[in-house]
Amino acid sequence: MRSKFNPHSSAAHKLACLSLYRALLKQSLRFSEQSTTTALINLIRHRFHLDQSITSQQVICDALKKGRQALTVIYTATHGSSTALAQIASTLDQVAKHASDLANLRTHQNSLRSPTRPGKLPKIAHVRGDGSKFWAERIPNPIPVLNRPVPKEQLPNPENPRRVPILANFQGVPFLRYKAGAQSPKLTRILGDVYERSLRKRDMENRLTMEIEHAHLEDDWDRYVFKQTGYREPMDTLLEDGRWSHRVKSWAEDTRAAQQELQQSMKEASSRRNAMTYKMWDIIQKEKQLAEKEKAERKAKRRLEREQVQGQEGDAVALGDVGSI
Repeated sequence: MRSKFNPHSSAAHKLACLSLYRALLKQSLRFSEQSTTTALINLIRHRFHLDQSITSQQVICDALKKGRQALTVIYTATHGSSTALAQIASTLDQVAKHASDLANLRTHQNSLRSPTRPGKLPKIAHVRGDGSKFWAERIPNPIPVLNRPVPKEQLPNPENPRRVPILANFQGVPFLRYKAGAQSPKLTRILGDVYERSLRKRDMENRLTMEIEHAHLEDDWDRYVFKQTGYREPMDTLLEDGRWSHRVKSWAEDTRAAQQELQQSMKEASSRRNAMTYKMWDIIQKEKQLAEKEKAERKAKRRLEREQVQGQEGDAVALGDVGSI
């Protein structure tokens, strides 16, 4: 069974695409007319941007084949071939006509849309207002998590029993959640932002892992150039003490250093989340103790009130008996 081809993890595929991309841009700069050069560069960049998400092996092969054919046409056109120049001019005219037709079509479609009736404008404004209120903070003066537990008098509803939160986890992010009631929209937004940020870091780590393979190829090429010409490009690096260090340029070393820095940042973030988990667990235990203490105080208060009521009823009965005598 053939293994699935993943172009995003193939250093050879990435090197072939980058080489073709740079060659096309380099040849496009050799035209004497600036308008032709600008149009070709924009078309090449747009085409590569559209095709960067393709994963089909057959489609990729066809695209590379057409790209090499386009490179041949551009190369011959820069050397004075009238046929190639006519072909490039025809292609650019077709692209410009297609862009103009597409713009006209979108303008026509927008003109067919009926404008919003004036009677709906207040309703739309009301819905937008409700949406902004929904995403706003529900509690006017929220209590920071690490400041809990607080005395009963400082709670939003001190007349109600203390609510003990539970420790929840979302994609490795700890947070305190109450069983009753809806989750705060602000908390939902914060958790989503934290998750997106961690996801971007993981994607960057995977991308750097693939870039290291490409960096090794770049280093091999630099060593080959050094062997042929005796020249090696230096790299100036600013040290911690403020001095500049002149060393040999290494693509793989710099890429690996960036990956290690990113991994260290992710490790520190994980350590902070673990420390926050222990703090939240300690807060839960203290909240439980206060809730049990306040529950016992409420029971004692109710028992004292019942005894007082029973004592008053007994005194009233005794006074009634004395009056009957």
